[in-house]
Amino acid sequence: GGCTSGETPTSPPSAPSSTAVAPTTTAAPTASAVSDDEAAMEAVRLFYREFDAALKSRNTELLRASFVAACRICREDAATIDAARSSGRTFEGGGSVLNSLAVTGAPDLSRRLVRAQLTSSEIRAKDASGKVVETSPGGQQERDYSVIKVGEKWLVESIAG
Repeated sequence: GGCTSGETPTSPPSAPSSTAVAPTTTAAPTASAVSDDEAAMEAVRLFYREFDAALKSRNTELLRASFVAACRICREDAATIDAARSSGRTFEGGGSVLNSLAVTGAPDLSRRLVRAQLTSSEIRAKDASGKVVETSPGGQQERDYSVIKVGEKWLVESIAG
C-alpha cells in the first residue's frame, strides 16, 4: 500500500497539510525544513491532480498555475491540451497515481528535488467526430522533479524521467 491520496486525485484529503505550513515562521529550522519538504511533495501531487482535471475539462488554467514557465514538459503538456480544445479533440482515460514520494535533495532554501513513482493510465485522444486519433500508453516510471518556492507557493520547475 502506498499513498492513498494519489488514488483519489479530485478529493482534497491532503489540503490540511498545506495549511499546517503557515505556523513555520516561528518554528525551528528542522520543523521548517520538514514543512517545506511536505509542501514540495504536495506541489507534485497538485500538478498531477490539475493535469488529470485539465484532460477532462480541457481547461489548463489551474494546471498552468501549478508550475513555473521554465518547466518545458509542463508547458508542452498544457499546450497539447489547449490545442485539443481548439481543434475539438477530447481525451478519454488518463489518470495519474503517485507513490513513494521522497525529497532527494535541497539545493537551496527555495528548491527541493522530489522523486516519485508515477503510474498513469492510457490516454486516448478523439477528434470532434469521436474517432480515436492518438493513443498515449499508460505505464509506471520513476520521475524526478525540481520544485521551487515562489513567494509562499511551491511550484513544479522541471520533470525528468
